[in-house]
Amino acid sequence: PGVVIFLFNDTAPTEIYTEQIVGSVRCVQETGAGVVVWVSILFLLLAIGFLGYLCYQKAKAAQTNSTEVNTASDTVQTSTEDNNTDDERTRKALEITAYILWGLDVFCILALCCLYHRIQLAIAVMKSAALFIIDVPTSLAVPPILSFFLFMYYAWWIATHVFIFTLGTNEKLDGWPIGKIKWTEEIRYMNYFHCFGFLWNNALFMALSQFVLASSCAIWYFSDKEQGAHKPVSKSFWRAFRYHFGSLAFGSFIIAIIQTVRIILEYMHQKAKESGAIKQNKLLEYLFRCLKCCLACFERFIRFINKTAYIQIAITGKNFCRAAKDGFQIVWNNPLRFSIVSGLGEVFNFIGKCSITFISTLIGFAVVTNFEYYRS
Repeated sequence: PGVVIFLFNDTAPTEIYTEQIVGSVRCVQETGAGVVVWVSILFLLLAIGFLGYLCYQKAKAAQTNSTEVNTASDTVQTSTEDNNTDDERTRKALEITAYILWGLDVFCILALCCLYHRIQLAIAVMKSAALFIIDVPTSLAVPPILSFFLFMYYAWWIATHVFIFTLGTNEKLDGWPIGKIKWTEEIRYMNYFHCFGFLWNNALFMALSQFVLASSCAIWYFSDKEQGAHKPVSKSFWRAFRYHFGSLAFGSFIIAIIQTVRIILEYMHQKAKESGAIKQNKLLEYLFRCLKCCLACFERFIRFINKTAYIQIAITGKNFCRAAKDGFQIVWNNPLRFSIVSGLGEVFNFIGKCSITFISTLIGFAVVTNFEYYRS
């Protein structure tokens, strides 16, 4: 069940909501899930191969144009040599890109043959995920409900931050129509604490969404199939606030600390730019960029560990540290299974986004071309 739950957990409630809707639409019937998966994989392979074909045709067209230009412009030798150099570079780049895409296509086909049984397992997981959405449709209401309360919290935080920001004493600036607010040390630390609380609570809402969905899926999976699960979403909210709120808060606290360190590092980077230290020492610029990249990767890793920990908490009821350890061991022992399931999910998300873009563009084009108001 952990793999099934893993499919429905993500960082943002809106992304979870979108993924659930896409899953319910594409797998309304259990038998159709396998067809959809294989058709999607075939579509991806054909798209990569076709993109390589386009690049190769562009390279051939560039070579033909270069030959025609050389024949027609023998009198302007210097300009022609420069243009020929640029055209040759473009042609080589397109040709190399085509070969790389075709090689990637062949590699994907070989990987598909080697990972056939694991893909079948991923299809079975997606069938179970589709059945969960059909049996527990109230799970679709979890992300929008939590998103509503999250936006309410944003509004409260902004209003409170304005009050805290204006607690200091006003000082008039010469030559300026506006003044400057001077804070005391207490107000400054209060502002810092308020900003840290924003990061913590924001991560806590995300953790609550992940846990409720994971717990609902666990209750549904282990329930009696004849009687079915009784109010799994309500029970999951009760479990979250009654038994596991401390674990969710601890995981969110770790994310908030990492985000605070990233903000401090970005502040130091901007101050170094303003002081001119970056211009004097380019090594300092590279150091800041490397540190920011490492912290961003570390935050993604901790988010992944937190997600697996919340799933284990929902299934076993263990505390955060033990659940994080068990979840990481499961992923470490089954890397291909989790990678394939997540990869298929990303493919479906990409196809869904492309479909939404295509349909929106088609509707907009139809409106612009068929209504007299826009044509005039």
